[in-house]
Amino acid sequence: MVSIPLSVLKNVAIRLLNVSANRVSNSFGGETLLLDPTVRLPKINRLYELAKDNQWNYSDYEARARKDDLTQLTKEERVAISRVVSQLYYGERGALLTSSQLATMVPDQESSAFLTTQSFDEARHMEVFARMASRLDQLHPVNPFLQLLLTDLLRTTSLIEKMIGMNLLVEGLALSVFHHLIKVFKSHPRLQTAFDQVLIVEPVEAIVRDESRHVGFGMLYLPELAKKLSMRQRIQVKARQLLWLALLYGSVKYHEKDAALVGLNYVDILTKILGDHDKRVQEMGLSVVLSGGKLHHLIPVFDGIINTLLQQEIVVQQFDGLQAA
Repeated sequence: MVSIPLSVLKNVAIRLLNVSANRVSNSFGGETLLLDPTVRLPKINRLYELAKDNQWNYSDYEARARKDDLTQLTKEERVAISRVVSQLYYGERGALLTSSQLATMVPDQESSAFLTTQSFDEARHMEVFARMASRLDQLHPVNPFLQLLLTDLLRTTSLIEKMIGMNLLVEGLALSVFHHLIKVFKSHPRLQTAFDQVLIVEPVEAIVRDESRHVGFGMLYLPELAKKLSMRQRIQVKARQLLWLALLYGSVKYHEKDAALVGLNYVDILTKILGDHDKRVQEMGLSVVLSGGKLHHLIPVFDGIINTLLQQEIVVQQFDGLQAA
């Protein structure tokens, strides 16, 4: 019988315990605690540094606004803008939750750190739009298309799907919408008071700078991630994008009348969104990301579906109103 030294048995037992402990820990996400702090993605680390250098506070804008310099918008315009702004609030809420999820999913320290700054940015944007909506009228309910989009985005466990949905589609939409809002609001005849410029236009310009970083992160990170996809995964990713693009379209069209009241044309907004999205897709050179052109020939189909849903919602609201009476 061969005698094994006690010291050898002890070393083997320790190694087995370490392996088992690591497996158990990793099954609960423990590997995220062990990310290598060495910077491997310098461009993303640069975005992280920019995020730290470009923080701002909405309270500073409020402090600059004269309390007696009130908006000249009509009641109808204030309600319409507050309904649109409310959707921006919910979009930022979804972005906060999704970026927090992504921060625990990426396998490198600099991306995790950047996504944490994005979560903080989204919390600030939520504060801005909540206060803005309340100042104009009130925070209105989320529209059903946006709710479906954000719910599905939060539910997916795929890193690349979640990142395409958030840092390319949702943040890309937000960036395009904000650019369009600034352009229209700067020329709106009843949005020229210092109150409106300081509390509405200037904060949105600051948000644009934040959103540019968020979209930039997705454009830097996605190409490398896409290389690892199988053909089946590519098909799944494209199918989900088609659903999300349709829901984005529905979310914008849902507020067509509100947008028109303040000089915003939803067709112009959609054209801007899809055009900007296509430029980003071309710049990345990713075949896995759908272009906006894929959506154009489906717009009549989406219009029919959306108009039917909107009509059903109007009927439900009328019935609820009768019941309340």
